[in-house]
Order: sequence, then C-alpha cells, then structure tokens
Amino acid sequence: MSRKNFRAIANVSISDILLDTRNPRIRDGSDQADCIARILRKEDHLKILMEDIAKNGLTTAPILVKPQENKFVVMDGNRRITALKLLNDINICPTNNLRDFVKSLKEKHSENIVKLVDVMSSTNDDAIAQEILSRHDGEQGGAGQVNWSAYLRTIFLMNNGHSAEYKRSAQYAMWSENQGIWVDDDFPITALNRFFTQENLNELGFSIEKDELSPNTSADKVKQMAQLLFNDFYTKSATTDTVRTPGQASKYVTSIRLRAGLLGCTKDIPPSTTENNATASSGTTNNSQPASQQNTASISVASTTSSSPSTTSAAAPNQQTPTARPVATPVANSWDRKRLFGTKAPQLPIPSSETKTTDLIAEIRKLDVKDNPIAVAMLLRGLIELSDKSYRTKNNLTDSGKLGKNITASANHMHTNNKLNASELDVVTRFSGVANVNDNLLHVESLQKIMHRETHNPNYQLVNTLWDNVAPFVRACWRN
Repeated sequence: MSRKNFRAIANVSISDILLDTRNPRIRDGSDQADCIARILRKEDHLKILMEDIAKNGLTTAPILVKPQENKFVVMDGNRRITALKLLNDINICPTNNLRDFVKSLKEKHSENIVKLVDVMSSTNDDAIAQEILSRHDGEQGGAGQVNWSAYLRTIFLMNNGHSAEYKRSAQYAMWSENQGIWVDDDFPITALNRFFTQENLNELGFSIEKDELSPNTSADKVKQMAQLLFNDFYTKSATTDTVRTPGQASKYVTSIRLRAGLLGCTKDIPPSTTENNATASSGTTNNSQPASQQNTASISVASTTSSSPSTTSAAAPNQQTPTARPVATPVANSWDRKRLFGTKAPQLPIPSSETKTTDLIAEIRKLDVKDNPIAVAMLLRGLIELSDKSYRTKNNLTDSGKLGKNITASANHMHTNNKLNASELDVVTRFSGVANVNDNLLHVESLQKIMHRETHNPNYQLVNTLWDNVAPFVRACWRN
C-alpha cells in the first residue's frame, strides 16, 4: 500500500463505519441491514471469521475506508466490520441461531470484541482500487481475506471504471440478481463468457445498449431463461464442456429457449453490429466458424419464399418451392406445474399413524406452487425433516443436530442398503449441502434461509425442481 495516499485514523467507532452497498459481496444493498443479510449468504464463512476475531482479535491488515460526511464507508474489510457489528450488537443478528452463536462467543471472549478500530482512510479512488486488487489472496478457511472469484473481481472492476474481461457475464448475473434470482459469489461466470456472443445474448433476450444489457423481449421470459441457465450450472447439468464450441453453445441456448416456450420466436439479429461475431464480454473473437455455420442449432423459423404468379410459373418443372420448416410444439417441462406433486399422489407409503406428515402432505397438495412458492418450500422442508427423522428412528441412526448432516448420513445408509442408487445419492449429497457443495441452489441451507433472509425468494420452478431431485430420498425414508 502506498501510504502517502492514505491517512491512519485511530479508534474509530464501529457505529461510525458503514458497509459499502456496492461492495462485490453485497452487490446492491438497499440499506445497512440488507448489506448484513447479503454478507450472511455465506454465513458459515462469516461464523468462522467471527470466531477467529473473538478468540484472537482483528488481524493486522488495515481496514480501508473512505470518508462520507461524518462517517466512513468500508472500501475493504466489509466482512470484518460486519462480524464486529454482529458481535457488538446481538439484536441485529437476523436469526435466533446466529444470536445464540454470538452470545456464546461474547460469553467466552468478550475481551477481544472491540468497539473501536484503527482504519486507513483515503479519498483517492485509484489508490484504493489498486490496494484492494492487491489483496484477497488467501482464505485460511474463512478467517483470512477471502479470494475474490471472477464474478466478484469483475464487479469491483466495473464499479471502479476499469475494463473487465467477463463484463457481459457479470452484467447478466447482476441483472438476474436484481430480478430475485440467487447468484452465488462463486458462480463460474467464466463458463458463461465462453458463449456470451451478441447473437447468443440476443437469443437469451438481451440487446446491448450504451454498453449495458437491455431486455428485448418479455421480461418474464428473459427471467425464466436466466433461472433455467443458472439452475443448469448450479446442478451441473450444464458445465463448461456443454458450451465449449460455438455449435455446442448454440445448441444449449436453443434448449434454454425451448424449455422457456420460445421455440420459433427468435428475433432477427442485425447482420452487422459493433460486436458482431465477438464475445460480448471482451471484444475478442471466440468464433472461428463462418457466420453461415455458427448457429446451426438456431430455432429461427426459415421464411417461406414469396413469389409472384409469373415467378412461380417460370420455375423449372423439377425445382421445389422452398417451404418453411415445421415448428415443433414445446415439450411440457417437469418443473412448469401448478402442484408440487403434479396431478398424482406423491407415492409415499406413510403409515396412517403419522398424522402430522399426512396432514402436511395434504396441505401441500392444496396449494398452487406458482402462487405460493414460499409456503410450499416451507412445507416441503418440513416433509423432508419429518421423513428423515422417521428413517433415522427406524434404523437407529444418530441425530447430529443438523438437518444437512442427518440427511447425508441417512442417504449413505440407504445407498449401502440398496435403497438409493449412486446417482440419487449424489443428488441428495448436493442437496444436503454437507459435501462443501456451496454452488448449488438446491440445498438445505437455501430452504433454511428462505424463512429468515429477505434475499432468498424461491420461484415455483426452483421449488418443483427441488422436489424432483429430493423425491427419491423422501420415498426411500418411508419404504420398509
């Protein structure tokens, strides 16, 4: 750090330090409470940091701030300041579990929980940016400064007026987050960058206007396609290999449009633009194929050649008049349904004595998941917990005290006893969130946070997909 651009200020009150609403980990915080909620999307990491601060005090790495009226805004150190704010004021903890955790730390290590901190302050934006970019090179399990992912680094660069290699991918992710779609800090935007050409972005519902992404079709359809895309990458049904070549990318984008019910609705793409045939993120070409070969999987409908009577009569006898390709009827998607269990019963052999579980299922079946996604998600969490508890009781499995760990243990027991196959076990393990799988929308922690976090709002497609993934586990819980 070039100290000539920074001024050391000692003993600044935590209450006079504000979290940065545009920090890459926060992205678009509406107020200070929302900033804390957004940082708590990585609650396990923050707990590790809080425990380390409570035991050992702050690290020697200075917190960087920028003056703002009579307070300071954190430029680097938002996680540390959040940890200290929570440690100092148990009332701002958003959940009972977190309050209990903080209370325990304060009882054991109150002497290390400071109310005043030393900061390095600067009004030089370039110097601040340079210093921040040089940091974040070691996590230490969560206690140290956490490495920025490509997504977070790109957001920082964009916010500070720097060029960014993955700009279009980050813009797409940020637009999606603003629409209520959850995007993890570690989401691999580099994979999106492989196929975010202007043509593919157009197919996904976006034009580029004044260097920003702007929806060019129904906002609901654009959001639906974005949800499908992120869910595919979270659940590993799509990976970098899925979109490695232009042809593969085109096929994948076509599949997104098909699942969103947009087959045959492709907008005409201008033949020439400033970013034609280039990756929309960096301006560098990633398509080596000629334009005529680049979108072989396009779902555009070929136009019928219109001819005047004279033209038609002049055609050679053996020449066939061009005809339009037939438009396929979109296949109904499993996740696009009004009832969680579909029109049939959930096929769970639940004993009549399990009245709470049967009542819970009856309530789920009454609800339209499209209109009540949060309520159905909460009821589904209850069904999963009761099912797992029943299985553990029947098989004398230990209660770990954490639902995710219990589910994983039960699933492993099922697999050993041929009640779950390897593929089903893998899905359940991901759902449980135990196997360090933090890149998955469909896990227990997501269900837990729907109740307690304003930032976690499921849509009906996600809830339906969740049930489709976890149903084999729930059914296995009740089979003899």
